[in-house]
Amino acid sequence: DDIYTLNDKSIAKSVYNIVLKTKDSINISENAPIYFKNIEVGKVKNKKLFKNSDELRVEAEIFKEYKYLVNDSSIFYAQSPIEINANIDNISFKTAPLNGFINSSIAFETPNLKTKRTINRFELFSSYKQMLEEKYLQQKAKRFTISLDDANLIATSNNIYFKGVEAGKVLSKIYNEKTSKIDVEIFVFENFANFINESTKFYALDSLNIDFSLSKLNINTQPLDRLVKGGISFITLNEEAKKVNKFYNFPFYKNLEEIYNEKRFNNDGLRIVVNAKRKSSLKENSPVFYRQLQIGVVEKYKLSKDGTNVQLQLYIDKEFKNLVRENSIFYNATAFGMKISLLGVKISTETLETLLTGGISLVTPTQYKQKAKQMSKFPLYDDVQEEWLQWNPKFEKL
Repeated sequence: DDIYTLNDKSIAKSVYNIVLKTKDSINISENAPIYFKNIEVGKVKNKKLFKNSDELRVEAEIFKEYKYLVNDSSIFYAQSPIEINANIDNISFKTAPLNGFINSSIAFETPNLKTKRTINRFELFSSYKQMLEEKYLQQKAKRFTISLDDANLIATSNNIYFKGVEAGKVLSKIYNEKTSKIDVEIFVFENFANFINESTKFYALDSLNIDFSLSKLNINTQPLDRLVKGGISFITLNEEAKKVNKFYNFPFYKNLEEIYNEKRFNNDGLRIVVNAKRKSSLKENSPVFYRQLQIGVVEKYKLSKDGTNVQLQLYIDKEFKNLVRENSIFYNATAFGMKISLLGVKISTETLETLLTGGISLVTPTQYKQKAKQMSKFPLYDDVQEEWLQWNPKFEKL
């Protein structure tokens, strides 16, 4: 005869029940395994459609010893035997365990095991690729809106860049009936979103920028993925400008040059001329820096009448023209100031961008003189002297 033990109290459940919901067509059978890092940690109990809905409901259970792996940050997805996600950057190759080749299966990831568990209902994504996109969107970020006249100017595959570093991506495009424009919602990582304010300008990245000159051929090209997919970048012209929320509509510019051309239709800035021995890699729209912050651009250039130097006309933004004084010094901030030392090569340049586009830096003595007048002339030095970098003028008002 069989002998059974009668317990005074109910035995704790040996599984943790969860519900997975999806509107996608996913082929999952009862008793299909659930994996975490290719280890079976649970199984599917049953599946059915919601009443009066096309939403599929999958009831599943996680084995008690693996319950700690599930919390509010967990992301579940249907796992096909082999899924390859190829793009320009890399190739993601995902395979299911052997049992997954025979039966449909579900897998999940939990980005943060310290997150609390307050829910037992989760979205079920149809693929590993879709799960990766959701994982991307779970990062701390802010959302903003770019306003377009033509939806073709931005693709939903576009990434957002700030100073050449990926800072987010485009999420969606929606026609706005009130404004008759296209509202593009973008997703910007929190640490980059802190730079965005009312002075921020979004623009399309040029895939290829070629400058022909008698001395050399300068080619400024974006990484290969941006040549194929395109990209969007942004600059902030005034870090002290008012912050914005996601309902603020940013205009979109075809390129960086269009931004500076617009800023120059105002005419409140300061124009000066610097005389250089050679043009080097400087060209129209090369940046002008003060303390590594861009304060203007090279507007145009020409050979002097006597042929002894190149005259570059600079435009300094209105809010920064107070920095330029009669005794200010301008120097070439491009990578041509390379110094050879016993430890290797030291590159003296303001930003990596100047390696290709060129740039000019401004320094002003601690004991500065009167404000520079329109079209004042200054020499352009080939390199910076260490003592200049020690100057620390305190201006009355910027």
